[in-house]
Amino acid sequence: YYQEAGRAGRDGEPSKCLFLYTASDRFIQEYFIESAYPSEENVAKVYDYLRSLDDDPIELTQQQIKDSLGLSIGADGVGTCEQLLEGAGVLERLVSSNNRASVRLDSDLPTLVDLLPKQAKTQRRVLQAIEAIVGARRDELVSFSPRDLEMTTGLPHGTVAAALRNLCDLEAFTYVPPFRGRAIRMISRDQSSRQVGIDFKTLEKRKQNEYAKLNKVISFALGPNCRQQAILRYFGEKNTQPCGHCDNCCKGAVKKGDIPLDDPDGKMLKTVRMALSGVARIKKEMSFGCGKTLIAQMLCGSGSARMEELKLNKLSTFGLLQHLRQTEVTAIIEGLIAMNLLRQESLEPGRPVVQLTDAGNEVMRGKASLEYELPIPGEVSRKIIGDSRSQSGSTDSFAIGVPQAEEASQPPVDEDLLSRLKNWRKHRAGEANVPAYFILHNSMIEEIARYRPATIHELMNLNGMGPKRVEQYGEELLAVVAGKPDSYETQSLDAAASTESTQSSEKSPFPVPQTERPLPDQPSYYWTWRMLMAGFKSTECAAARSLSLDVIVDHALQAIENGHAVNAQWFFSEEQLSRFQEIVGQRKDTGLSELPRLLPLLPEGTRLEDLLLFLKCGR
Repeated sequence: YYQEAGRAGRDGEPSKCLFLYTASDRFIQEYFIESAYPSEENVAKVYDYLRSLDDDPIELTQQQIKDSLGLSIGADGVGTCEQLLEGAGVLERLVSSNNRASVRLDSDLPTLVDLLPKQAKTQRRVLQAIEAIVGARRDELVSFSPRDLEMTTGLPHGTVAAALRNLCDLEAFTYVPPFRGRAIRMISRDQSSRQVGIDFKTLEKRKQNEYAKLNKVISFALGPNCRQQAILRYFGEKNTQPCGHCDNCCKGAVKKGDIPLDDPDGKMLKTVRMALSGVARIKKEMSFGCGKTLIAQMLCGSGSARMEELKLNKLSTFGLLQHLRQTEVTAIIEGLIAMNLLRQESLEPGRPVVQLTDAGNEVMRGKASLEYELPIPGEVSRKIIGDSRSQSGSTDSFAIGVPQAEEASQPPVDEDLLSRLKNWRKHRAGEANVPAYFILHNSMIEEIARYRPATIHELMNLNGMGPKRVEQYGEELLAVVAGKPDSYETQSLDAAASTESTQSSEKSPFPVPQTERPLPDQPSYYWTWRMLMAGFKSTECAAARSLSLDVIVDHALQAIENGHAVNAQWFFSEEQLSRFQEIVGQRKDTGLSELPRLLPLLPEGTRLEDLLLFLKCGR
C-alpha cells in the first residue's frame, strides 16, 4: 500500500488511492495463515494417514487427503503438512513429470497395429512402442514412463498423449493417464507422529507474527487516524501533522492537533472492559458464544424477543452500553477483534461466534491496558470520551452522546407526548402485523418524549434511531412531536378500507374466516402460527409473509411460550425427527448449555434453534 501510494504521488499531481476492506477479509487471510502454518495435530493426522496406506507411491491429491480426514484446513494446508514431513525425512514428494501411466492390451492377436488404418501413422508408431513395453504381459495393467515413450517414438508430448487417447477407441486397448499431482513415497512408516522432528514452537511463533501483521493492517483499515500519518509513523517519523487529503481527514474524523484524543478519565478503556465483560458473561452463562450482533444487542439493552428467549436480558452486563447505538457497539467489537482482544470462531459453517482471547482477559481484569488506540470510527471515539466535537461542531445542548452523570440534568419525559407516541406505535405495529417493540422500543419512545426533537438531525442523535428507522418513520415522528393531527390514523383506515375492498373480490390465500380478520393487536407470531396450523409449510409461510426462516422458527417458539400447540413435523422431516428422537429423546433435563455438544451427533445443517424447537415441541 505504501509503495502504491508513493508511486502515485511521484509526479506531484493529484492522485487517488483506493483502499478496499470488509470484515470477511480477515477470514480469508486467516485461512491463508492457517494453511501456511498447520497445527501439530493436523500434521500428525496427515502423517498417520499416509503411513497407514500400502501404496507405493501414494497417488492421492491434497484435496483427496483433506476430504478423507475431514480437515478444517484447505488443500494448500495439506501440501504444507507434506512439505514439513518431507523436511523431517519421513516421506518424499515425487516430481509430477515422473509419474507413470498404465496400459493394458486385452487381445491374443500377435499385434493390434493391423487393426488401425495405414494412414494413422502416428497411432501405429505409438502402438508398436506400447506393444514392445507390454511384451508377454497381456491382460494386465503395465506401468510405463510417458517420457520414455516420447523418446522411443521421437514424438512430442502432446502428440503422444493425443495418440494414446485415440487408441482407446480400440476395444482391446485401455490407457490410464499418469497421476497429475505429486505422488508420495514413504521413507519411514515406523516412527510415531511425536517422534517426527518438526519444530512446532518456531512455526507457532511465525504464525503469531503473521497474525500480528494482519492485526496491524486491519487496525489501519478501521482506524480513524490520518492514513499518511499512520504510514509515516510506521517508518519512524514521529512529529507529523494530518495530511488533509485522505478519507479520514476529508470526512472530518481527523483535525489538526486532534490525535490522540484526550481521555483523562479513561472512558475508552472502561467501555472496552464493559464490552469484554459482556462477551465473557455470555460465555459463562451459555457455555457457547454469540455472534457480534447479539452481543451488541445485549450490551445496548435491546428489547428484542431474542434477548428474552436466550435470557440475555438477565445478564449483569445487559444494557451496560445503552448510551451507544448498536452499530457503534458493533464497531467496538470489530475493533477489539482487530486488536486480538476478541476472536471469532466458527462453531457452524458461516456462523462465527465471538470469544475472549487471553490478551482480552488480561485487559478485562485490569491486568493490562490498551497497547494502541482502538481502531474505531473517530465519531464513535469522541462520543465515548465525551469530546464536544462528537456532535459535528454543534454546541446544541440537545446532543446527548454520553448520558449525563446526574439524572436531574435530563429534561423530564413529556407524558402527553409519550402517550401520543405509543398510540402512533400501536397503529404502525398493527399495520405491519409485528409486535410494538419491532417499531420502536420503550426506551426510544421515552427518549423522544424527553428531548422533543424538531429536526431529522436531532432525531438521528437519539439512542437507537439509526438511518433506516429515521428514513422509515422520521417525518411521522416529528409530526407527532409537533402535535400535528394524527394523519397516520386516517391513512391507516383508508389503507385498511382499500385492502378490504380488494380482498372482497378475491379469494384470500389464507384460510382465515371473514368474521375473524387480522386485528391490529394480534402479535405477528400468531399469524405465522395460524398459517402453520392451516397446513402451510414453513418455507411457504416465509415466502407469503416476506420473512426469513429464522423468524418463522422464532415465531413458532413464541407460539409455544404463549400456549399454542406446535407440531415438530411442520419443520422437520421424518428422518430428522427420528434422529432427534434417537439422540435427544424426550429429555427434560437438557439445558441450553448442553445443546452445542449434541449438534455434531445430529444431521448436517442442524442449528441450535432447530434443536431448541424440537425440545419445546416435545415438551
